[in-house]
Amino acid sequence: MHTEAKILGATAAAVIMLWLATKPAAAADGLWVADFRVTDEETMEPLEGAVISLSGVSRTTGTDGMVSFTIMPGTYDYTVVCAGYDSLGGTIQV
Repeated sequence: MHTEAKILGATAAAVIMLWLATKPAAAADGLWVADFRVTDEETMEPLEGAVISLSGVSRTTGTDGMVSFTIMPGTYDYTVVCAGYDSLGGTIQV
């Protein structure tokens, strides 16, 4: 199973686009990979330095606006924080 979603978080000045894709990890074992990509909605440019927290584990996006988490199947809460944008949060299920 592969899922993909686009989630928006709006401010008066800027909008975060969060792209989420999940896929089975290469090394089976029941693990999955959750890939997050954070972009500016207007420019579609990746947002470097956005902090994504997934159930207590935080990672910071690089120049490509991406981070990945290797996780077991389940339900996870996430937040996205990026300077100049409102925080964004939600839940994913793998």
